[in-house]
Amino acid sequence: MADNHLCPYCKKELPSEKDIALHVELEHKNEVQKQAMPTLFDKQEYEPWKQEWKDMPEYEQKDLMPFRRIIVNFTCQEDVNKFAEVMF
Repeated sequence: MADNHLCPYCKKELPSEKDIALHVELEHKNEVQKQAMPTLFDKQEYEPWKQEWKDMPEYEQKDLMPFRRIIVNFTCQEDVNKFAEVMF
């Protein structure tokens, strides 16, 4: 069996690369998915920018939130018109 190939997960011998691919797809699907998908706590996957952001200047963003905000609801157009007269 010198021409056989080994499954990378269970080391089972199979006759060809095609058979290995099918075997892995059918028997080791969950293991393959676990390797392919990053976990929630895998910081290297979710914070790749940290590798590139070395020795970069600090970035500070101004607070762009409004000082005050007023939301006014109207029940009809007549109320909108009265409000507009009073405000402007």
